[in-house]
Amino acid sequence: MTIDTKNAKDIWAAALGQIQLCVNKNSFDTWFKETQGITVGNGIFTIGVANSFILENLQKHQQVLSESVLSQILKENVHAKFVLKSATNVMSVAVKTKDDEFTFERFIVGEQNRQAVATALSIASHPGQSYNPFIIYGKVGLGKTHLLHAIDHMAKQEGYKTVFVTSERFTNEFVAALRDKKTEEFNQKYRSVDILLIDDIQFIGGKTQTEDNFFHTFNELRSSGKQLVITSNCHPRDIAEVDARLRSRFEWGLSVEIMPPDEKNRANIIRALLIDNNLSVDEEVVSYLSAKPATSVRELIGSFNKVTAHCRLKRCPLNINNAKTALGETIKARIYDTTGQNSDSIRILQIIAEISGVSIEDIQSSKRNKNISFARRCAVYFLKTTLNISLADIGKIMGGKSPSSISQNLEKTNQEIQNNIYTKRKITEIRNKII
Repeated sequence: MTIDTKNAKDIWAAALGQIQLCVNKNSFDTWFKETQGITVGNGIFTIGVANSFILENLQKHQQVLSESVLSQILKENVHAKFVLKSATNVMSVAVKTKDDEFTFERFIVGEQNRQAVATALSIASHPGQSYNPFIIYGKVGLGKTHLLHAIDHMAKQEGYKTVFVTSERFTNEFVAALRDKKTEEFNQKYRSVDILLIDDIQFIGGKTQTEDNFFHTFNELRSSGKQLVITSNCHPRDIAEVDARLRSRFEWGLSVEIMPPDEKNRANIIRALLIDNNLSVDEEVVSYLSAKPATSVRELIGSFNKVTAHCRLKRCPLNINNAKTALGETIKARIYDTTGQNSDSIRILQIIAEISGVSIEDIQSSKRNKNISFARRCAVYFLKTTLNISLADIGKIMGGKSPSSISQNLEKTNQEIQNNIYTKRKITEIRNKII
């Protein structure tokens, strides 16, 4: 493989589409979102990052995942090399800011999100007058955070003072304020705004002092006629980890659910992506990609990135045949017999069973033997990262296990890869056999 700077960006864009499906939203936004492919060649893929803090984290905790996804795309083993953007003169492409990217104009409206968008528009121009608090809830990757940024962007243009913050950052800032005896400054920051926008409120659950501070922040803002906009992964009444007095206040306002995109909305999203990337709109390609069920917009974008990266790498036109070729593995992985298996998934199970010294039946069982449990988690990890199979379909392959159980297995494996050298080595050994 020769050194290639032109295609590295496209390859990494496709890899990010896969990585988004393997890590949670906060991790992706924090560590991966502002990265960019720089060069690929001689078994090394170089990735530019914004600062040394991100560089260190990616090297310590995301190296194996990055190499696994890249190796699957390139069909050969590669080493992921993370470098600072300032260390290379290749990184001259401007990165869009959230103000550029997450606006109302760029949000694709459909039946499943129309009420949320209409309410968000009303609040951005007339905060505090109705629907307070306004809570947007739903599964990951459906546009909740996009709407928060859109409200933030429009309200600022209208002259309102706003603060957008994730619940994790709110918590970290509050803890730092307590430590440094600067709670007055902290309260001034969050209680002197016209609109406070908080993403993923469920994560403050169980953090008693943070919840107590937010309770008083909530009361002060609302009693002053100021607006609160909050996102959550479920309806406010179902956020079990959050204190009951906060849940009751959440229900004073309006809660709106965003659902996964239907086929019509998926088609509109694909058209918008084609236009944004200066590509011709081939309706056959649009129909093909939108007909493929997607549990989130993020998953749909991942498929789109894989297709466009394939066409750029192969220097072939973006048409229905090349789209099918690009997604061949993904689609093939979704065609199962009555047990939910196909030749690719069986091959992965066979390799892991052989390396682990257990049977495929053991992996698919509910046995809790340490060796079998580890092999089962490895199987879940590679079915997801290599074949990009949905959690529900992996559950079928693994003997009828629930998507939540599969998600827990995947999360545990990702954590062990970061913190356990034995797991990291085993994952590398299995990956070398699979590719």
